[in-house]
Amino acid sequence: MSETNRLTANILLTGFLIIFTGIMISRAWKRESNLRSVKGNVITQYQTHVQGAKSSYDAIILGIDSGSMLYGITDRDKIAFNYLKEHKLYWHEINILYDQNAYNEDENLTYHVYELSVDGAKILTMNESTHFYKVAVIIFIPFDILLIWYMFFFKHKNKQTSLSEY
Repeated sequence: MSETNRLTANILLTGFLIIFTGIMISRAWKRESNLRSVKGNVITQYQTHVQGAKSSYDAIILGIDSGSMLYGITDRDKIAFNYLKEHKLYWHEINILYDQNAYNEDENLTYHVYELSVDGAKILTMNESTHFYKVAVIIFIPFDILLIWYMFFFKHKNKQTSLSEY
């Protein structure tokens, strides 16, 4: 690979790593001021299995009487997911804190729920919902630094062997 192609590939990969890590950091340290709060009585509750392009997971979907949006709690949030699996919440009052600006495949369904309270009791807290992303950031930042250092500062020896050497 020529030096120019290698440098271009390194720059593109570095850009990807920076964007990916930035997304993880933004999800790990969400602030309540960046999230939207909704309150209402549960009118819809069902469990589903989601098969996405990157992963698959189980989720409990909740709908409330004060809007047409549906809110999904995934099995990644184990405590809240298990609570919802064991309890039917029809007509119980819930308060949900979610990211309305996050990407959703369906405009009426979001899995970006950060807090959930049922009849005033917190079932999902901000700390629990961001734990996965905090661990990912702790793992990815040192890995990214080592990979970038390797790409830019480690000289690859490209020794070409001719037939006359054999």
